[in-house]
Amino acid sequence: MSNKNDYEAGEIHEAAERIEEIREQKGFKFKKPWCEHIGFPLSSYQNYASKGKSAKKLTPSVELLEAVHAKYPEVSLHWIITGKGPREIRSDEDLERDNKAVQHLKDSAHQNLILSEQLMRKYIELQDRYEKCMAELEKTKQLQH
Repeated sequence: MSNKNDYEAGEIHEAAERIEEIREQKGFKFKKPWCEHIGFPLSSYQNYASKGKSAKKLTPSVELLEAVHAKYPEVSLHWIITGKGPREIRSDEDLERDNKAVQHLKDSAHQNLILSEQLMRKYIELQDRYEKCMAELEKTKQLQH
C-alpha cells in the first residue's frame, strides 16, 4: 500500500519521462498531436518533455497529469507520479492506490495555492515597507540640504 512518502520521496522528477513513455506507447510520435489529443498546451508540455543535457527536469503540473488521466483513465497516476506499482489499473487495490494519488495531487495543489497567496501577501508587505523606507530616505536627504 502506498503512503504520502511515496509522493515526496519517490521518483516524481521522472514522471515527465513516464508521460513521454505513455505518449510514445499510444502511438504519438510528435508532441503537437499528442497535446491536441490530451487537450494540453504544447508550449507548456515542452517544458516537461525536453530531452538532452540542458533539458529542464520539471515535475509535471497537476493540469498535465489530469489531462493524461482524463484521456487514459486506465493508466495509473500512482505509477506516473512514483514509478511504483502497476502501470495500468487492474484491481480494486490499484484503483484505491490511484485514488490516493489523485487526492494527494489535489491536496498538494491546494497547499501550493495557499503558499502562493502567502508569498504574494508577503511580497506586497515588503514592497510597502520598501516604498516607505525610500520616502523616508528622500525626506532625510531633503532635510540635509
